[in-house]
Formats: sequence, structure tokens, C-alpha cells
Amino acid sequence: MLSMKEIAEKAGVSVATVSRVFNNSPLVKKESRDLVLKYLEESNYEMNFQARNLRMNKSNNIIVIIPTLRNPLFAEILDGINEKANLMNYNILIGSIEQNLEKVEPYLQMLKNRQAEGIIFVSKTFDEKIIKKVFTKYPVVLCNEKSATKKIPTVSIDNLKASYEATQYLIEKKTCSKICFISGHKQSPSTYLRIKGFKKALTAYNLQFNEIDIIYGINSSLSEKEKIINLIKKGQYDGYLVNSDIKSAIVLKYLIEDMHQDINKINLISFDGSYLSELLTPSITSIVQPMNEIGVKAIDTLIAQIEEKEFEQEIFLPYKLIIRNT
Repeated sequence: MLSMKEIAEKAGVSVATVSRVFNNSPLVKKESRDLVLKYLEESNYEMNFQARNLRMNKSNNIIVIIPTLRNPLFAEILDGINEKANLMNYNILIGSIEQNLEKVEPYLQMLKNRQAEGIIFVSKTFDEKIIKKVFTKYPVVLCNEKSATKKIPTVSIDNLKASYEATQYLIEKKTCSKICFISGHKQSPSTYLRIKGFKKALTAYNLQFNEIDIIYGINSSLSEKEKIINLIKKGQYDGYLVNSDIKSAIVLKYLIEDMHQDINKINLISFDGSYLSELLTPSITSIVQPMNEIGVKAIDTLIAQIEEKEFEQEIFLPYKLIIRNT
């Protein structure tokens, strides 16, 4: 591998010019830059990124905040984020707040201290004020969710359309006439859009909507079990639209073990479509989100902000309704 001095000699420039190319200085002429980059590529020169970042006051760290480690949805999104970040020479710092908003503060302090270049919020278990505050100062992406503030870059699916399609399937294909929606956080924009799609489908098929047929709550906690069981007990439902695979597992377990329902006659559609939806018996018909791709697009959008490149403000990725055994 050539040294910096040898690169300078081959390119016919000074060592200082090679150093400026390393540091992306605007003072280098295009012809000189192109020559240096050419010889760098030919020699497979490996820069000391850590030393360069210290000189440039740049960390190359990206913070990713998730609500919890318990939801397999987040693991698959993180996989996409991490894979693409590694290719782009960025490091990922994962923070799981486990429903405690105070745990976000140390990560915000890292942004302030230039120990990280930007932040991705996965899902909307966060105070909108926090996200707005961060967005005015640092690169930020809201992943798998939509913000009430339109200027904040977001990556998600079309939740309204997905919810409508799922409800439509239960009505048309499963002949359900009384459907409940076991939903997510009431304050979440994606929850609002999914409920809107649910209502729209019921109206389109002249089925009555009632607020008592919807419950709200955390998507990845067994603490919701009692609330879910109470809804099922009183409702006498023939169809279930559920906001996460973990909640769907709770529904299935109760219907099969406590209500002794025939597993071939359970009409249930779950959001997410993580590996859990295929492992359960019966396997769950799902609105499958492209979780890995959501992660990749989120990191692409954030790095574009960091590097002051163009990026899409709002990205909707295609979902799939995968028919399984419910």
C-alpha cells in the first residue's frame, strides 16, 4: 500500500493537497482531487477514519432509538440500518428506552457534544416535542412512523391503505360482520391512520363502527393481555385486526386454549409480518412490512442529511398482504 507521500509524488501534488483531499477540503482543484483519488483507488489506500474524524470534529456515529428490544419488528429494521451503515462507514449506537422517555436524554446529549452525527427514531413511542426539538438542530429520520410535523423526514408504509385492505379482506373473503381492532398507541399517527382505514372499510361495506370495538396500548408487551382478553370476552367478534404480531399471539392463545375455537376458523390479520407470524400455529395472515428495506431507506435518508445531499422528505414503501392460516 502506498504512503501519503508516494500518492503525492505519483499525482504530482503536495502532501498537503493529498491531506486536503482526505479531509474533503473545498480548496482543492478538481483536477488535483481526481488525480489523488485515482491513485488512492489503484493503491487500495486505507485511511485512518478515526484520526480523520477527530481532526474534522466528526464522529461517524449514528444513534438509533427504539421503544423496546422485545418486538421482533424492530430487530429486523435494525438489521437493515446496521447493514447499510457499515457499507457507508458509519457506526450505529442503539438505544432502547423501554417506554421510559427519560432514557432518550443521554443520546440527545451525545448529539449536542458531537459524539454522533444524527438520530433515527424507530416507531413513535416518543414525545413529539422531543422530535421537533432535535429536528431543528440535527439530522433526524422518523422510521416506521409518520410525524404530525410534515417537515420531518419519514419512512413507512401507507398505513391507511394497508388497514383498509386488511379489513376488506376480512369482510369479503372471511365474511366477517363484527370485527374488532386491537390497536397501538392512541397518540401515534400510524395508529390514527390505521383506524381511519378500518373505519373507511366498515363504512364502505355498510357495517357499523363502534368505539368499543377498538382498544389501544403498547404493541410489544404482555401487560396488554388482560385488556385484550376482556375485549374478546364481551365482543363476540368473528374477525380480528391486530396492530402487532406479539398482540396477535395473545389473541390466538386465548381463542384456542380458553375459548376452544377451531384453529381453522380463526379470522385474524396482523400488522408487521415478522418471523413470529410464520412460527405461530396457526400461522397468521399479515400485512407484511418491508422491515429490512425500511431500515435501509431510513439510514440512506439520514446520511444524505449529514452529507448535505438531496433526499426524499417522505417515503412510502410497498407492503404485502400475505395470506396464511388465519
